[in-house]
Amino acid sequence: MPESSSYINQDQAVVYLLQRTNRREADGPERAAATELAQEMKGLLPALEQATAYIRTTQSEFRSFVVDYRQRLLGLRGAYGNEGAEMIVAALALSLDAVYRDTRAAGDLLHVLVFLNPNRVPEEWAVLGASKIGDDFAAAFSEGAALEPILGLLAGHSLIRRDLKQRTYDVDLFTRSIIQNDFDESTRRNYMIRAIFATDAAFAAGHEDPATLERLLPQALHCAELIATGQFSFLNAARLLHDTAHTLYLKEEYTESESLYLRALAMAEQLLGPNHTHIATILNAIAVLYDVQRRCEEAEAMYLRALEIYETSCDPDDPQIAIALSNLAEFCASHRRYEEAQALKGRALAIYERSLGPDHPTTIFMRESIQYCRPNPA
Repeated sequence: MPESSSYINQDQAVVYLLQRTNRREADGPERAAATELAQEMKGLLPALEQATAYIRTTQSEFRSFVVDYRQRLLGLRGAYGNEGAEMIVAALALSLDAVYRDTRAAGDLLHVLVFLNPNRVPEEWAVLGASKIGDDFAAAFSEGAALEPILGLLAGHSLIRRDLKQRTYDVDLFTRSIIQNDFDESTRRNYMIRAIFATDAAFAAGHEDPATLERLLPQALHCAELIATGQFSFLNAARLLHDTAHTLYLKEEYTESESLYLRALAMAEQLLGPNHTHIATILNAIAVLYDVQRRCEEAEAMYLRALEIYETSCDPDDPQIAIALSNLAEFCASHRRYEEAQALKGRALAIYERSLGPDHPTTIFMRESIQYCRPNPA
């Protein structure tokens, strides 16, 4: 139920409608229709705001809006339990219809947005994740469409609120609730999956830019919650959990990072089996996390398991084995186990010499690094 502060009196409502639609000088039928609409909406500000957004953006007349609004309101009687909510929804429904008529790409975007964190969605999220948001949205971008007209349309209808300086936008909470509740369970899950895929694509595309990852992080964390609540299990979800965990690790938020790493590991093991090389990649990341927390036994166990997977799954001269040997060697050296570190690096060097050649830069670097695996480097 809207609060009492959400209402204004009849005269104020008429002025509000005319001012917000830039029709202060309207007279005759238009002013009469604005007065009629103010009466219909009983001065409820959220409903009046939604009405003016529609009228201003579509350049409709008050008279035509009143007719359409009444029809919508009639179909909603009793659906929401109170008159105020039904008035807001009726006006909102007309805006949604207008958006869907104007461009299907905007509809695609809005349907996915309502399953994201509604606050401060960065504009680059939609650009980087465009191919996963929906067919119409992806097609629009492949044909060179820009994001600005789509966001402008949604903002014009008060479905989102933009911060042009920060290049972010908030999704209107009432819009979010209405659209989510309007979907059946299958459709709801479909758009949740799209939100996860799009956020994964955006996160992967922005992985070399820490500032972009920082802006995308709230959406990634929200999608981690979606993955849990929806009990989703697919490789892009596992990758998003892993990449989010890594970003948190870089921010030294180790507890949250570990939780997401372990979820990524469990999901990847379920999907790929326990001996896939992707599992080894996650294990190595967890080992680094444990090592920085001085959880040495747990870290070493992860390094060893990662090495075992590579040795089991790869060709004996695969450079991935050399990398795993080098990682374990660095761990040993950092804990003053120099003889073990030298032996491990020697094995890695032999693999690089056979696979890359003795004069490859990686081989040379490994050869030179062996001398530093001692208490006092020469």
